[in-house]
Amino acid sequence: MEWPIKNIWIDNEIAFVEWHFKCNYKNRIGEFDGVSIIKFDEANEMISVKGFQSDSRHLYPYENRISI
Repeated sequence: MEWPIKNIWIDNEIAFVEWHFKCNYKNRIGEFDGVSIIKFDEANEMISVKGFQSDSRHLYPYENRISI
């Protein structure tokens, strides 16, 4: 349903991509935030992709707020 990219940071041959994923699987809506770490070689071809996910709802213990 959605897979927007929130931020991209690039440092030499490594890109860090922050995104949100939302899908409808067997009539159930699921969503989560994620980060991908993508490594490139000298020819700018991807040589490694690692993906990590977290809950979409984030708690901030030292502030009185919740992010969704």
